[in-house]
Amino acid sequence: MPRFREPYFATNLLLLGSYARLAQSAGCTLPQLALAWLLHKAEHVLPIPGSTSSAHIAENIGACQVHIEPLVLQRLETLLNARSVSGARYSAQTQTEIDTEDW
Repeated sequence: MPRFREPYFATNLLLLGSYARLAQSAGCTLPQLALAWLLHKAEHVLPIPGSTSSAHIAENIGACQVHIEPLVLQRLETLLNARSVSGARYSAQTQTEIDTEDW
């Protein structure tokens, strides 16, 4: 995942502080905000989070109870979008092998 390698990673890491503040204002953890945001997008969007422990599973389930205020949602969309995140999701080779949309 190129966006998690330099030089992109350092640039994307700068978004983390603002994202953490949005999660705090929503009263949830960072992963819960990500999942709640996806759940808010549309009924046909079903996030499939990974987990390494039962505590993570419980945290992920808690995202279903997160209410995202319209202002927080607007700030999320402004903070994290195709123009603000640096680097591609997949390498050029991998992108040719998968069927996914670019955002």
